[in-house]
Amino acid sequence: MQEIENRVYLATKDIVENLGYELVEVKFLKTFDECSLTLVIFKPEGITFDDCKIVTNAVDEVLDKLNPTNDEPYNLNVSSLGLDRPIITKRDFERYLNKQIEYYVQNKKFVGTVESVSDSGVVICERGINKSYKYSDISKAMAYIKF
Repeated sequence: MQEIENRVYLATKDIVENLGYELVEVKFLKTFDECSLTLVIFKPEGITFDDCKIVTNAVDEVLDKLNPTNDEPYNLNVSSLGLDRPIITKRDFERYLNKQIEYYVQNKKFVGTVESVSDSGVVICERGINKSYKYSDISKAMAYIKF
């Protein structure tokens, strides 16, 4: 499965980026009766249904030629990151610059604004105080959603 994801990522990355989106990841899932291939895309303004259609149409022919599943049928999905996607990598934290996140350090929950991101870690402002963390210090992070 990883090989399929890598091949599809490499084959579609430039196409997606030339359209003005970031290709975040490719996921391939095979269940007992069907396969699905999902391209997860991002742009700062958010992703709409039309964005997903644009990307689908742009990569469809390339994927037909690539034939990543060796003629096994699959469903192609193009999706946004989604609010429930965990924030894990440096690039994930960069997407949340100047935005609030919910994060956990030593099993304690905090809410703060991502102030800066570097190779070594992240600075998060919590209640007016900037705190520096290594990525490994944060056990879990996600978008903060106010209700």
